[in-house]
This record gives sequence, C-alpha cells and structure tokens, in this order.
Amino acid sequence: MSFPGGSMANKARRLLLKSAIGIGVAVASTAIGTRNMMSAVDIREIDVEIEGRKGQLGSAQDEKDRAEAILAATQARRSSLQTQLRVTDEARFREIVKLQKVQARLDSRELERQQTRQQIEVLSSDFDESIKAVNERLRALYKASRRTSHLELILSAESFSQGLDRVGSLESVLQQDIADIRDLLDRKREIEIRQSVLNQQLAEIETLKKERQSVQQEIDRRMSDHKALMARVQEQEAELAKDVAAFEAEAEAIRREIASLRNKRQAEIDRLERQRAIEAARRIAGQGGAVSGWVWPVLGIITADYGGCTFGQCPHLGIDIAAPLGTPILAAADGVVLKAGYAVPGNRLASYGMTVIIAHSNTEDTLYAHLADITLPPTVSEGQFVSIGDVIGYMGVTGWTSGPHLHFEYRVNNRKANPRQVLG
Repeated sequence: MSFPGGSMANKARRLLLKSAIGIGVAVASTAIGTRNMMSAVDIREIDVEIEGRKGQLGSAQDEKDRAEAILAATQARRSSLQTQLRVTDEARFREIVKLQKVQARLDSRELERQQTRQQIEVLSSDFDESIKAVNERLRALYKASRRTSHLELILSAESFSQGLDRVGSLESVLQQDIADIRDLLDRKREIEIRQSVLNQQLAEIETLKKERQSVQQEIDRRMSDHKALMARVQEQEAELAKDVAAFEAEAEAIRREIASLRNKRQAEIDRLERQRAIEAARRIAGQGGAVSGWVWPVLGIITADYGGCTFGQCPHLGIDIAAPLGTPILAAADGVVLKAGYAVPGNRLASYGMTVIIAHSNTEDTLYAHLADITLPPTVSEGQFVSIGDVIGYMGVTGWTSGPHLHFEYRVNNRKANPRQVLG
C-alpha cells in the first residue's frame, strides 16, 4: 500500500529536511518546561480572578437580597393599601348610598316643586279671571246704583212687590260680589301660602344640591388620594423589581464569567496533564530502546506485530499499539509532515481513517493511522517541521479498527519495512 501525497513528499524532503533534521530534543524540552511554568502562573492568575469574581458575585447577591427585602416590604405595603382600598371602597359605597338617598330626596322635592308651581299657576290664572269678573260686576253695579236709587226701582216697578224684588235682587248681587271678593282674598292667601311652600322647597333643594356636591367631592377626594398612593407604591415596586432584575442579571453574568474561568482553568489543567503525559511518554520512549534518535510513538500493548495478520490486513505492514482513547501520539523522529488528514478524503471510517505521514530523510517515512479526529484532531499540518517526541495527534478509532490503537508503519524508499529496525 503506497502513501498518499508522494509528489509533495519528495519536494518536502529536498527543501526542508536538510535544514530541519538535527534539531535536538533538548530545545523542545526547554520550551515545554517554560510553557509549563507559564501555565502554572496562568492557573494561579485564573484562581485569583475567580476569587475576585466570587467577591463581586457575593456583593451582587447582597445587593439583590437587600433589594428583594425592600421589594417584599413594598409588596406588603401594597397589600395593606389594597386592604385599605377595600375599606375605602366600602366607605365609598356607603357614601354612594347616602348620595343616592340625597338624590332621591332631591328628586322628590323637585317633583313637589313642580306640582306646587303648577298649582300656583292654576290658582293664579283662576284668581286673575275671578278678579276680572268681580271687577266687571262691581263696575256695572256701581254704575247702576248711581243712575237709579232704591226708591226709583220701587216706583218704576209695575207693583210695589216687584219693586221690592228689584231692590232685593240688587242687594243679593251686591252680597254675592262681597262673598266673591272674600273668596278671592282667601284664594290669594292660599296662593301666598303655596308660594311660601315653594320657596321653602327651593331652599331645601339648594341645600340638598350642596349636600350632594359635598358628598361627591368627598368620594372623589378619597378615591383620588388612594389611587395616587397606590400609583406611587406600584411605581416604587416596579423600580425595585427592575433593581432586583438588574442585580440578578449582574450576578448571572458574574456566574457565567466564573464558569467560563473555571472551564478555562480546567482546560489549562487538562492541557498541562496532556503535556505531562507527553513528557512522560517521551521519557519512557527515550528509555525504551531508541536507535539512532528514534522513539516509540506511543507506549501501550502491542496487539499486532509487523508481518502477522489482522482482520483487515495480511500480511500486517506495521505495528498496532493499543492505548486509551486520547493518549498523545508522538513523532518517532525529527521530520516534515507530508500529510495530516483522512486516508480517504471526506470519509473518516474508511481505510486508515485519520492519518499523519512524516518524512524523516530523503528515504524514510512513518505513517500514524486511526488517530482521533473530531474532539482531538491532529496537532500538525502538511509542511510543518516536527521534532522527535512532538505530539502530532491522539489515540482514536477512525478507519477500519476494532478498538482504539495506533497503526504505525515505517517505509524506506517507499517500501514497507519492520518498524523495529529503528525503534529497537
């Protein structure tokens, strides 16, 4: 099976290997030690920042608690005001009942006033007509009495008896007129009495109107005062609710920041742990029988050696080394990355899956297959120089594999060779 990227491999060998190969592990170790020291400082700084944010969170929580306490008191006050409002409503209802009674009395007085006024108008009209009639009779009687005396009435009669009748009739008319005049005087007094009653009714109506206005003003004042108080309390409650929400938002933002800092801290710790694992792997690999500057790419259980058979390859053209998922994979020697990607482009489950190929000289290549891809993709890219022991990726299960392991191949002049020639 040939390696992908052969043309680029030859070009990379000629341009890069002459200047790259030979850089020692000591330089890389020094850099790693510096990074570890800086990372430890970074973690301490993150811890300090987390503690500072915790203090801010405590302050924001205290402010929120105080605002909530004030809000609770305000809500209790509003509840009390609502109770008072119900009492005020009851009092207002009583005032309204009173107002209705006043209005009923007022309506009754208005009706009585209208009836009295109508009676006065009728009496006045009759009185005026009667006055006219009496005046006319009196005027006629006066004229008649001036022209003719009682004696003349007797003498002008056909008989004495007729004369007496005439005189009696005149007296009778006069007596009736006097009676009518007395009746007119009585009716006049009745009209005056009714007018007095009417005036009293009008005065009482005015008093009832003032009473009604006073009751209505008192109702309006109570309602206006209570509504204004309720509006102020509700406004205070709304402002306090905004304060509580603002403090909660601030506390939530600080909590998110603390969570982010903790994630950052954990990520840094995880990175340091991976770096420690890498250093340990390098130390162990360096003690594991390196030949001519080569190290084992990973330490683990060898599940298939070169030349044997596996479920997917016979003869087996490399060494399979099993280790836990996420275990760092190291460059077996200095070199230039020729490929970092899927063996079959776009298909993570085919063939060797995620692979890295490194050229170590003009004739030597190594292939690292079944690497992790999604959560821990390869850490190198094509054309990049790597030193012996550098992490190039992590243990995965991509491609044709029955479990997490590294398939490691060694090639000389594009021909498969036993990796133990260089690994020992």
